[in-house]
Amino acid sequence: MKVALLIEDSGFSGHTYSVIAAHLIPRLRRSGHEVVLFRSRRDPRHPSKSLLRGCVCYTLGRRSAFYHRPLAAFQMFWAFRKERVDVAHLHFHGMDFWGFFLLRLFVPVPYVLTFHSYPAGLVQRRGREFWILNFLMKKASRITVVSRFLEESLRNAYPEALAKVRVIPNGAGRAFQAGPQAPGPLPGRFVLSVGVLCFEKGLDLLLLAFHDLLRDTGEDLRLVLCGEGLQEIFQDLIRRLGLESRVLLWGSCPYEAVLSLMGTCLFYVSASRSESFGMAILEAMAAGRAVVAPRVGGVFEFVRHEENGLLFDPGDAAGLKASMERLLRDASLRDCLGAEASRTALGFDWSEISRAYEQVQAEALQESIGSK
Repeated sequence: MKVALLIEDSGFSGHTYSVIAAHLIPRLRRSGHEVVLFRSRRDPRHPSKSLLRGCVCYTLGRRSAFYHRPLAAFQMFWAFRKERVDVAHLHFHGMDFWGFFLLRLFVPVPYVLTFHSYPAGLVQRRGREFWILNFLMKKASRITVVSRFLEESLRNAYPEALAKVRVIPNGAGRAFQAGPQAPGPLPGRFVLSVGVLCFEKGLDLLLLAFHDLLRDTGEDLRLVLCGEGLQEIFQDLIRRLGLESRVLLWGSCPYEAVLSLMGTCLFYVSASRSESFGMAILEAMAAGRAVVAPRVGGVFEFVRHEENGLLFDPGDAAGLKASMERLLRDASLRDCLGAEASRTALGFDWSEISRAYEQVQAEALQESIGSK
């Protein structure tokens, strides 16, 4: 079976994109399948070349050009014909699905549509993108979502398409041995957070809480932020809070570097105001780190308060600061939560998840063959 993976990365944090590609591609190939990877642009956060060995890769369009979408559709049309793709698997996060929509109008390839987040903006506006996504969901052979929370959210917006939905969570576990590839020298004791730098991810709350944590404890501690987004806005907030020497903005880091940081940080923190799953949180748990996470969305499905992590109410900077202070002051608590977090992550094994994806891909192909 030749599988085309379209991992839409315009809305992804670099970590999420890299994890999906780094785990799914090698496992599909070990099962004897051929993989064709389509991506939006070349980016240092993408998996290393060694992981993509034997995988055909296409970089679509020109992100800065007004003709990006039709160009991407033309490239996919040509590549699907050339590679003789059997089934496509679209991992959807943001809103950039136009290229595949245009392709699907002319190439009746069976496809699986996987949602990694809830398209709240589309649902609220009910504009052209909403109806295009509705078309793609109706035409999809199978639809998967990464959490029960996301399944329920989509049920309200697209009730007619939910009959073919299956929950397949994201996985945890290292695809390969992480190396010392951090973009700078490790800053002694540090707290890590990975994700897009935006207000939805609660970066403003995290910086305020971290400022108060240092003020009240006097600890020599750093905060490392990995991700791209609104750097200038948060750099200004960092200056206003006097945290220039305490907060490191390392941008989009390669997957190997993120894994290395997760293995060496004091603990991991997420301050998101919304979260459909929380893959970076789960990856940190797999690395044996204690985590601080918000009580939102899919996070509830694997983080249990006081058992394998600490939870706080979303938007509560004081609660976030209190949770971080507990982990900072109590090494035994960090160790206990980290050990249980590692055990929890074993239940999200990429081998099982990849097999589940292989099954829905095969079902989509067989259904297409049977309908001819």
